[in-house]
Amino acid sequence: MPEGQEGKSKLPTLNNYNFTTWIEYIKDYILALEHEDAFDIWGHYVWVATPGDNVDPIDHDWQQANNAASKKLRMCHNKAFRYIRQSLIPEIFDTTLRLPVSVPKLLRHLRSLWNDGTVSDKHRLMDEYTAIKLGDYADFAGYLAAFKNKVHTLKSYGLGLVASEDDILYQLHKGLPDAWSTMIYRQYIVLLLLKLCLFQMLAVFTFEWPKRIPAFLGRWLASLKIAT
Repeated sequence: MPEGQEGKSKLPTLNNYNFTTWIEYIKDYILALEHEDAFDIWGHYVWVATPGDNVDPIDHDWQQANNAASKKLRMCHNKAFRYIRQSLIPEIFDTTLRLPVSVPKLLRHLRSLWNDGTVSDKHRLMDEYTAIKLGDYADFAGYLAAFKNKVHTLKSYGLGLVASEDDILYQLHKGLPDAWSTMIYRQYIVLLLLKLCLFQMLAVFTFEWPKRIPAFLGRWLASLKIAT
């Protein structure tokens, strides 16, 4: 997002449940800041240790500036800091009052409020995943996008319930009304064919069966890629 356009944004307010969506808006905003080094702001937030880089840059002083370029970066950074805090509900905003003016530290703090690795937070993420239902969304596309995001989140934290395609399909099926069962079982058959590399049989399914089933089902089967 170009600088000066904060008022025109559609940034959702961060609450206790939407961090994974909210942080993507923040990423877009930071990466669009008009400075060639603005990516470092995001990079310091997402940093993880690697064999060649084990020094966490989180303590970098974003307020230090001794030339025109660094002063511009400081301005961009501070705009992002203000923009982020303006999107917080009061209860979350209050937790940031004693933080230094550092976007990476602010974002890590907010992430820790959502999930700090404790057992209770891990269980909450798994509960949110098992509670997702088609009826909570305007259409199937919205449900599927949310479901895939939940799967990705659980995998990224190494949590259970998403260890195999069978586990994921089972949970997807649980979130659908009974009327959708037949379609889910057909999708399961397609995944088995792919897993066994029966490309010839799959070709027959792809080109012959659409003549006997509704067109929308063919499109749905083609687009339903659960594993992320």
